[in-house]
Amino acid sequence: MLDARRLRVLCAVADHPTLSAAADALSYTPSAVSQQIVALEREIGVRVLHRGPRGVRLTAAGQLLVEQARPILSGLQAAEASVIALDGLSRGRLALASFATAGRRSSRVRSPASAPAIRRSRSRSPRPTRRRPWHAYGPVRWT
Repeated sequence: MLDARRLRVLCAVADHPTLSAAADALSYTPSAVSQQIVALEREIGVRVLHRGPRGVRLTAAGQLLVEQARPILSGLQAAEASVIALDGLSRGRLALASFATAGRRSSRVRSPASAPAIRRSRSRSPRPTRRRPWHAYGPVRWT
């Protein structure tokens, strides 16, 4: 399986005219970038760069790999951002329950004890969604 870090390095090389410029963009040394590219070429068994006196160019295989790697890397970044957002409680699901007397005339919870929790959840998620009205869950049964 291809290493995502090496694909990221290859995409940076594709975006910059020299290995040094790609290294600067990634905060790597040019030697580290070169080593990652060589390791990638060994891993897949195909050369991905033409090295010349004025910089580097992608081979046809390198161009194909970059085209297919970009959506994969974007997906990995989106997955990482989703997990970080979930961990930071900026996304998730909040379930509130109350007794039927807390607000029978309205589907909104009116209990003073739950008001701070509702305010906090709305400040973190400005558009909360509701799945069912409170009365659809039926009475609370204690066992």
